[in-house]
Amino acid sequence: MFGTAATSRLAFSVLALASAGQLIAQALFTEHVFADALSVVPERNFNVFKHAIGRPVIAKPAAAGDRSYGLVIDAGSSGSRIYAFYWNSDSVAAANDKSVSVFPLMDAANKEQLATKIQPGLSTVKPAGVANYLQPLIQSALGFIPQNKHASTPLYLKATAGMRLLPTQEREAIIEATIAFFSDKSRVPFKFDPTFGAQVIPGEDEGVYGWLTANALDGRLNKVDSTGAKPMTAVALDLGGASTQVTFEPRFAPLDHAYRVRINSTTHVLYTHSYLRLGADVARQRYAAALLGNNAATQTGVPVLDSPCDIRGTTDQVTLLDGRTVQLKGTGQFRLCRKYIHDTLLGRQAFCAAPPCAINGIHIPAIPTDMPVYAASNFFHTTKDLGCGELSNAACVSRAAQDKCSRLDASNAMAEMPGAGKYINTVCFGAALSLELLNAYHIAPERPIHFVEKLNGRAMDWALGAMIDEVNQMHMAA
Repeated sequence: MFGTAATSRLAFSVLALASAGQLIAQALFTEHVFADALSVVPERNFNVFKHAIGRPVIAKPAAAGDRSYGLVIDAGSSGSRIYAFYWNSDSVAAANDKSVSVFPLMDAANKEQLATKIQPGLSTVKPAGVANYLQPLIQSALGFIPQNKHASTPLYLKATAGMRLLPTQEREAIIEATIAFFSDKSRVPFKFDPTFGAQVIPGEDEGVYGWLTANALDGRLNKVDSTGAKPMTAVALDLGGASTQVTFEPRFAPLDHAYRVRINSTTHVLYTHSYLRLGADVARQRYAAALLGNNAATQTGVPVLDSPCDIRGTTDQVTLLDGRTVQLKGTGQFRLCRKYIHDTLLGRQAFCAAPPCAINGIHIPAIPTDMPVYAASNFFHTTKDLGCGELSNAACVSRAAQDKCSRLDASNAMAEMPGAGKYINTVCFGAALSLELLNAYHIAPERPIHFVEKLNGRAMDWALGAMIDEVNQMHMAA
């Protein structure tokens, strides 16, 4: 798959679109990559990248007039978000390298990162409705970026698993409609490249971008100890709506699923793997479908299925991937719920040819025990709903879920977990899925985990990593 990676603009770009919107290259959506030896591992050349955001070593945030800006739309399965970033127009030069510091654009009043989110996901929109769907994001961006910088500000849309799940023709039609809208300068005054500006990215891109974000926000991309040793980096876990990713730097080069990333003359050989259809929303659809398949009773109308992963006495209507609808009736059996996810959704009983394995017999290297772990998106939301802190562990999540998901019922669940709101029906399923994923990655129950949505007001979203990559590409071409 990567034999010709060097000929493309991005070493692991999934789509290349001609200016007319015609698909000219498409990677397989297998969500995993095998590499037989380190020599054939694709390398992301970040050699010119000198400083990450968060704790720059030399560069400081530029004055407003000296800034260049960029916009990234994270088009996820459940919604789309636009983020604004900036960097110094005059890059710092040091040691014969061009140095670029990328910063999230912050709201001066509340010290939060500027961003706007819309729902549902882009994958649910018909091509004719794409422009109206994306217009609110563009309207927000017009306010984020100074007017005199609009024409020079690059705009990127990167779509993830929700779009990867679509049939090819539907996916291409939505991307073509996106390109057409972004190319209309009367409505979108930003700088847009119709060839690479709107893409459906593979899960491995998503994982590596997330790793870049976590390590940039934590200041780990700049750290070098007194001996010049390579800095300790962090593990990045993400649990989205349609896929989940695990990315980290193992002690030794991984047997497969490897990416070599070069940052500030330091090479990081990463293990990254993305599991399509194991995001929280799609996994729940698969779970409901499995319950339906195991239910021998013949029913008329919408089938009503006993669900051990739902709070006792609650009901939740779920639309399956094939369009059928079922109703889940909670029985509050959390241990049975975990076993069901372990055996049915994660395939943990599959043959493991190269131990240790994570999911469906797929190899995963050992995660170094002294490496910080950051778990974002639905990992964070589940932990928050159950009352465990942002610095917590799987043991806390397990205890809280076992208690609340077995003890509570429809009459008192909302009172004990008010933060869950409209997602009260999915808290226990999300907890079981999160715990089984952490277990599959061989993360010990007592190991500290940072369950985060933001770090110092900055979103723990892979969009920052994507912007770092794009800025780096610009300066490589300069």
